[in-house]
Amino acid sequence: MKIDFSNTEVAFILKSSTQLQKAKLLFEVMAHPAMVSFLKGGVTFSFALGLPIKGIIKKTVFEHFCGGEKIEECASRIAALHTQHVSAILDYSVEGKESTEDFERTKNMTIATIQTAKSNPAIPLAVFKPSGMGSHAIYEKVSSGATLTDAEKAEWAAVRARYYEIAEAAVAADIPVMVDAEETWLQQAIDDLVEELMAKYNHNKPVPMPDFNSKSAMQKYIGLDMVKERDAKKKFLDEVVPLWIEQGKARETKKTVKAVAK
Repeated sequence: MKIDFSNTEVAFILKSSTQLQKAKLLFEVMAHPAMVSFLKGGVTFSFALGLPIKGIIKKTVFEHFCGGEKIEECASRIAALHTQHVSAILDYSVEGKESTEDFERTKNMTIATIQTAKSNPAIPLAVFKPSGMGSHAIYEKVSSGATLTDAEKAEWAAVRARYYEIAEAAVAADIPVMVDAEETWLQQAIDDLVEELMAKYNHNKPVPMPDFNSKSAMQKYIGLDMVKERDAKKKFLDEVVPLWIEQGKARETKKTVKAVAK
């Protein structure tokens, strides 16, 4: 299937006019840092007071950027995307937690996404974020190569066990798992652990990789027609940009006339 990024009719075929207008308004608001900062503070303050604003958030920002709070809530959106040959990945995006209970919950939810992917061809793989499996402090300590205390050794062993449990579930379900990156000072411990898992589990069958050895090969793989893109760019620069410039000059002229009239 050829990909055409300029075809907005195809790109937005699953969106109604109302949904597109809501998205436009959302991004217009997000384009103003001061407004974003103000709203973020308002949301935090409202949650602290226990005000019932969850429904508002779920119908605005959450609805646009998230599939659902539970796997079941994502089903309809996954199915809709699949009708247009777009796959989905269930990413349990919970960060900033520090308790063992939270880490175990994230692990269990990740395994649940693997089981869901096993029975749903619209979900080709699973993913998790390392910070959902262990604290930043333990990743940083292990990455630094410093000697761990007995308590830290036990904590790191628990993190490793969660990774292994996820990997074993993925192998049993025959579902690939991707592991997100973290900050550089946490990454070495993650890299070492993931490479350890790859050495243990990634040798039972070949893993096909597309040809990404050159820029042109990558463009061909994603269906990018560079001749068409260059023509579109030239048309944009030759026709659209001059029009914007003229419109800008016209607006400035109107402002000047108003200022003189005053």
